[in-house]
Amino acid sequence: MSTTVNDDRARAQAPASHAAASINSADRSFADYQTRHLLPIVRGITRAGCVAYAAAILIGLAADVIEISLLWRVIVVALAIGASAAALERERAQQGWVAYAFMFLCVYEIGIGVFASANTLGVAWVIPAFAMMPVVTSTAWMSYRHFAAATVITVTAPFVTFALLHASKIDLYELLTYVFTATITSAVIHVYFSRLQHAHYQLERKLLEQAHTDDLTGIFVRQRFHELADLAVRRAQHRGEAVSALFIDVDRFKSINDAFGHLVGDAALVLVATALQDRLRPIDVFGRLGGDEFAVVLPNCRAHTAMQVAQRLRAAVAGLDSPAGQLTISVGVAEMRDSAFGLIGLLDDADVALLAAKAAGRNRVEFFQAPE
Repeated sequence: MSTTVNDDRARAQAPASHAAASINSADRSFADYQTRHLLPIVRGITRAGCVAYAAAILIGLAADVIEISLLWRVIVVALAIGASAAALERERAQQGWVAYAFMFLCVYEIGIGVFASANTLGVAWVIPAFAMMPVVTSTAWMSYRHFAAATVITVTAPFVTFALLHASKIDLYELLTYVFTATITSAVIHVYFSRLQHAHYQLERKLLEQAHTDDLTGIFVRQRFHELADLAVRRAQHRGEAVSALFIDVDRFKSINDAFGHLVGDAALVLVATALQDRLRPIDVFGRLGGDEFAVVLPNCRAHTAMQVAQRLRAAVAGLDSPAGQLTISVGVAEMRDSAFGLIGLLDDADVALLAAKAAGRNRVEFFQAPE
């Protein structure tokens, strides 16, 4: 009895648009979407940065502008840059790779400063490197907050370096010009890239929703229903939980189309789908298999409760006010027979029960009885 009460409460609290809510919960969040698209960019930037730093060392040695006595500093920083890049390569979690990206940025800024202290041409030689950092990394940050923090690092690091190395006023003015221009440029790039990314995300979600939902009733199409229902069945099998299924058919739907036309028939399908959807739990998987056939998979639901659910759905449809007159449905109910039974077998059992309900006069609920 308590199970039935809890089910009723869950159905009463279910959102008006079950299909939309299910899709929202199934889709990745915007942060996950960003991780999927930004992580390859960030890794590409770190790889390019490692190659660029190694090339700068080789060029500096070839041009004889690096003091050999200070070469160890440059090499130590190069190893630190490589280590942070390697750590980022292995990390996939959102918070982890963002932290490693900031670590790489900090180490790289320090590396540029160390390079400035170890060469014989003075600090002016590294100004372009400092100026490139905010521009190169502008597309790598997930949020404006991350971008702002990175900007503080890329603006502060060069001026701290120049102050420690006692740079001349001319060098400071040159650095200020470069860094100011680069920071403004990076801000413009980041804002427009973020807007483009969000627009692309919204478009992708819309396309997924259109692909996953029936454009008439707003519930899952056959393919998406089978995907999610199969997941629900496998999850129930893994947890050792019961799972049941309903196979639903609108009685004499062809006669409705023939007598009233397809527009009225479509309106009747929408009424039926809405009435059914509003009385299902958020965890139930509900889809239109085609025409006037619907199916529901009820996770964590025994046969007795599934029969009660089916009776409530039948009564709800019978009470609808439709331009086609009274609408009725026939429902076949089945429970997963054993752990080796899959979704297809479960739906086949429910379909057999549906045929029995239609043969017994329609507007009925029948439970599948396994042969002895």
